[in-house]
Amino acid sequence: MDDEEPWIEDGESSESGEEGDQETMGFNLFDDPDPHHDVELSFGETTLKVSGKLRVKFPHLLESTGLALWDGSRNLCNYLCAHKEYVQGKNVLELGAGLGVCGILAHKLGAKKVVLTDGDTATLATMRLNVATNSEGEDEEDFMVCKQLRWGRNIEGFREKVASEFDTIMGGDIIYAQEGLQPLFQTVSKLLSEERHAVFLQSYINRNGVTMEEAFQVAKSHGLQWLEPEHDGTDGVYVFYRKTP
Repeated sequence: MDDEEPWIEDGESSESGEEGDQETMGFNLFDDPDPHHDVELSFGETTLKVSGKLRVKFPHLLESTGLALWDGSRNLCNYLCAHKEYVQGKNVLELGAGLGVCGILAHKLGAKKVVLTDGDTATLATMRLNVATNSEGEDEEDFMVCKQLRWGRNIEGFREKVASEFDTIMGGDIIYAQEGLQPLFQTVSKLLSEERHAVFLQSYINRNGVTMEEAFQVAKSHGLQWLEPEHDGTDGVYVFYRKTP
């Protein structure tokens, strides 16, 4: 654990590390021109109440990119509304959950249990607030939990903590760095259920030149195959599943 940021588990708060030199050409890239906003987001017939940096123009410049709502997450939410069978009655894991929008929506659409994860402690704090806001007085720990998970690290320990394999793993806009592909698919392959209908839903938007062709090669090396997006207004969501014998 020495190489990881402090965990924020069981409601604990934590600083995420030392501040670096963020001054560039006389201004700070990470000054906060877009403080947290509280808004309502509607997907199909479901409305969520979300806090986050929802008006920022360049979310990739945020210190914690998970504090913004990315287009890929919106696309994934629309996809879930059109394909509720992937979450209804399922154990669902969201990777790189950020504000938690997709995971919270999965819960609202009837998931059995949702585990929302991110590697960044500041993001986890905001995610917890959004989960609490959208739990509507229920004991959210029975249905939605927030955990720190850094891809490719201590996956077996994480599995023991959540005591579950997952019918559906999903991620919105989480393929954006070449070096992240191997740990991402390693994590998926170790946590995805062995059941025939288990899937990994990946909402892709081309960022930083990382292509889905590159992702396919890594997925294949971890025993996964895939379906191309459907042309039904929810383009960009790829469905990965285990190769059949």
